[in-house]
Amino acid sequence: MTIYTGTYTAAIGTDSSVVAGEYCDVSVAEDYIITYRQGEDGEEIPVTGMSDRVVLGPMEIGVRVDDPDSYRKIEKAAEQVLESHGWRVAGPWELGDNAAYAPVEQI
Repeated sequence: MTIYTGTYTAAIGTDSSVVAGEYCDVSVAEDYIITYRQGEDGEEIPVTGMSDRVVLGPMEIGVRVDDPDSYRKIEKAAEQVLESHGWRVAGPWELGDNAAYAPVEQI
């Protein structure tokens, strides 16, 4: 059984292998509990991740995936799209091989 956390993650697709067209896009999905780890005092701490329960997007952000400068542009462009749809970034972006991820919250 999947346990959703009520927290959300935004993902910016930055590679043609993960976007539908020629432009980077942003999506928001609810997080879920992947597993648990032991805390220092023996308590179980949930380990969360982005689920496939998409609540926004994917929406193009106006930065081409083949733009050699795309990684300098994607965060600001995605944040503008997110804000125009009632979301704000609540933490730092983490870059992956073909996407960037950040926690978000509704405003």
